[in-house]
Amino acid sequence: MPKEKERESQRVSFERPLPAQMMAIDGTWRRPCLVKDVSEGDATLRVETSI
Repeated sequence: MPKEKERESQRVSFERPLPAQMMAIDGTWRRPCLVKDVSEGDATLRVETSI
């Protein structure tokens, strides 16, 4: 199976992105974001504002 097809089959995409928060590893900042899709190893986030 081509790598692109293999990746797509393991990825879950959301019809409407899910609201979430991303936070610095040391907890010094937090920003709202939207989760567009996820897989076992990563996720695609949409961020409205810059850090």
